[in-house]
Amino acid sequence: HLNGEWSTCSFIFAPVQEKDAVQYYENHLADIKKWCDCNSVVTEKLRTKWFKRAAQNFGIIEAVQETHIGEEDQRALRLELEGRTGDTDSEDEGDAEAT
Repeated sequence: HLNGEWSTCSFIFAPVQEKDAVQYYENHLADIKKWCDCNSVVTEKLRTKWFKRAAQNFGIIEAVQETHIGEEDQRALRLELEGRTGDTDSEDEGDAEAT
Protein backbone atom coordinates (compact mmCIF):
# COMPACT_ATOMS: atom_id res chain seq x y z
CA HIS A 1 0.00 0.00 0.00
CA LEU A 2 2.70 2.50 0.96
CA ASN A 3 4.74 1.64 -2.11
CA GLY A 4 1.81 2.63 -4.32
CA GLU A 5 1.44 5.96 -2.56
CA TRP A 6 5.13 6.83 -2.98
CA SER A 7 5.95 4.98 -6.24
CA THR A 8 6.32 8.27 -8.15
CA CYS A 9 8.48 9.81 -5.37
CA SER A 10 5.61 12.10 -4.49
CA PHE A 11 2.66 11.28 -2.31
CA ILE A 12 -0.43 10.03 -4.13
CA PHE A 13 -3.38 9.37 -1.82
CA ALA A 14 -4.46 5.74 -2.12
CA PRO A 15 -7.64 5.01 -0.18
CA VAL A 16 -7.75 1.69 1.64
CA GLN A 17 -10.88 -0.35 1.20
CA GLU A 18 -11.66 -3.58 3.02
CA LYS A 19 -12.60 -5.40 -0.19
CA ASP A 20 -9.12 -4.72 -1.58
CA ALA A 21 -7.24 -5.75 1.56
CA VAL A 22 -9.29 -8.69 2.82
CA GLN A 23 -7.33 -11.34 0.87
CA TYR A 24 -3.99 -10.07 2.20
CA TYR A 25 -5.40 -9.99 5.73
CA GLU A 26 -6.82 -13.53 5.51
CA ASN A 27 -3.50 -14.89 4.18
CA HIS A 28 -1.57 -13.06 6.90
CA LEU A 29 -3.98 -14.31 9.59
CA ALA A 30 -3.59 -17.92 8.38
CA ASP A 31 0.20 -17.56 8.54
CA ILE A 32 0.02 -16.12 12.06
CA LYS A 33 -2.21 -19.00 13.20
CA LYS A 34 0.24 -21.57 11.77
CA TRP A 35 3.12 -19.78 13.48
CA CYS A 36 1.23 -19.75 16.80
CA ASP A 37 0.51 -23.48 16.48
CA CYS A 38 4.27 -24.17 16.39
CA ASN A 39 4.61 -23.22 20.08
CA SER A 40 1.56 -21.49 21.54
CA VAL A 41 3.18 -20.60 24.88
CA VAL A 42 6.17 -18.82 23.33
CA THR A 43 4.22 -17.12 20.54
CA GLU A 44 1.60 -15.82 23.00
CA LYS A 45 4.34 -14.28 25.14
CA LEU A 46 5.94 -12.71 22.06
CA ARG A 47 2.63 -11.33 20.79
CA THR A 48 1.84 -9.88 24.22
CA LYS A 49 5.28 -8.26 24.41
CA TRP A 50 4.94 -6.80 20.91
CA PHE A 51 1.42 -5.52 21.59
CA LYS A 52 2.51 -3.78 24.80
CA ARG A 53 5.50 -2.21 23.03
CA ALA A 54 3.33 -0.99 20.14
CA ALA A 55 0.72 0.36 22.55
CA GLN A 56 3.40 2.30 24.43
CA ASN A 57 4.90 3.64 21.20
CA PHE A 58 1.50 4.89 20.04
CA GLY A 59 0.61 6.32 23.43
CA ILE A 60 -2.21 3.88 24.04
CA ILE A 61 -2.84 3.51 27.73
CA GLU A 62 -4.14 0.22 29.05
CA ALA A 63 -7.65 0.67 30.34
CA VAL A 64 -7.96 0.02 34.04
CA GLN A 65 -10.96 -2.19 34.60
CA GLU A 66 -12.99 -0.94 37.51
CA THR A 67 -14.80 -3.39 39.73
CA HIS A 68 -17.55 -3.03 42.28
CA ILE A 69 -16.39 -6.07 44.24
CA GLY A 70 -14.05 -5.22 47.09
CA GLU A 71 -11.71 -7.62 48.86
CA GLU A 72 -14.26 -8.37 51.60
CA ASP A 73 -16.96 -9.08 49.01
CA GLN A 74 -14.55 -11.28 47.10
CA ARG A 75 -13.80 -13.33 50.25
CA ALA A 76 -17.54 -13.77 50.89
CA LEU A 77 -18.11 -14.86 47.29
CA ARG A 78 -15.21 -17.30 47.48
CA LEU A 79 -16.71 -18.86 50.64
CA GLU A 80 -20.13 -19.07 49.00
CA LEU A 81 -18.71 -20.85 45.96
CA GLU A 82 -16.59 -23.27 47.99
CA GLY A 83 -17.75 -26.84 47.50
CA ARG A 84 -19.84 -26.03 44.43
CA THR A 85 -19.27 -27.77 41.13
CA GLY A 86 -21.09 -25.38 38.82
CA ASP A 87 -23.50 -28.15 37.82
CA THR A 88 -26.56 -26.23 38.96
CA ASP A 89 -29.03 -29.06 38.31
CA SER A 90 -27.38 -31.14 41.03
CA GLU A 91 -27.11 -28.36 43.62
CA ASP A 92 -29.79 -27.21 46.04
CA GLU A 93 -30.32 -23.51 45.43
CA GLY A 94 -32.41 -23.17 48.59
CA ASP A 95 -35.40 -21.88 46.63
CA ALA A 96 -37.11 -25.11 45.58
CA GLU A 97 -40.53 -23.58 46.37
CA ALA A 98 -39.95 -20.80 43.83
CA THR A 99 -39.94 -23.22 40.89
